Amino acid sequence: MGGGSTGSGGSNRRILSVDFVGAQVTSFGGAGGKTVTPMPMALTEIAGLKPAANWNSAAGPASPGGSGLTPLLLDTGSTAGNAAITWNAPTTATSPGIYSAGLVDEAGDARMMNGYLDPAGGSPPAATITVTGLPAPFATSGYDVYVYFLAALGDGQTRKHQLTLTTSNYNMSVTVSQTGPTQVQFSGYTLATATTGNYVVFKNVTGSQLNLTSTAVSTTTMALRAPVNGFQIVWPSGS
Repeated sequence: MGGGSTGSGGSNRRILSVDFVGAQVTSFGGAGGKTVTPMPMALTEIAGLKPAANWNSAAGPASPGGSGLTPLLLDTGSTAGNAAITWNAPTTATSPGIYSAGLVDEAGDARMMNGYLDPAGGSPPAATITVTGLPAPFATSGYDVYVYFLAALGDGQTRKHQLTLTTSNYNMSVTVSQTGPTQVQFSGYTLATATTGNYVVFKNVTGSQLNLTSTAVSTTTMALRAPVNGFQIVWPSGS
């Protein structure tokens, strides 16, 4: 993993951005359970370390049946060919597989970083994300994948999870950690180290299909979790 330039990258740069809309359960118990869903991003909102519009909103803990979410938009507003995304964050009876970081809702970065996949089922819990059918130029040369994560954590609470990205010829994992309290105002992006940060970048990835897995590693609370708030696929690599 590593940092990337925040420059414009030139007019040839293409970005595919996906936001996991998330939700926050405010009460539990049968039919009385209540869920508050953060507002999905409007296509005009700009967000990401690589600022882009036309974020694709992925709602719920799992993708719809069949081909998943498709068509997908690029930052330019054009359709990303036959590209599609499927995802799954396993649930339990009391954990819906999605959650909210509790940020003050504001258009753009705060809204994108608020909701996240929050896998609860499995041992250990893991969220799986697959993007298929990436068109040229993504499928024919290197691109970078920025993965964003931010969980709701109380004071002193720490969680670690592992992010793994694979394609037909790429395989890399990194373990990241977050410690609470989670701030209510989004303060920007910080490249992850072993103990802090809210994004990682996988560099010079190739392949028309990618698989991203977020797997819980450890926690100081009672709940193992592995958040994913969103991601961006940026071509060309280094732009």
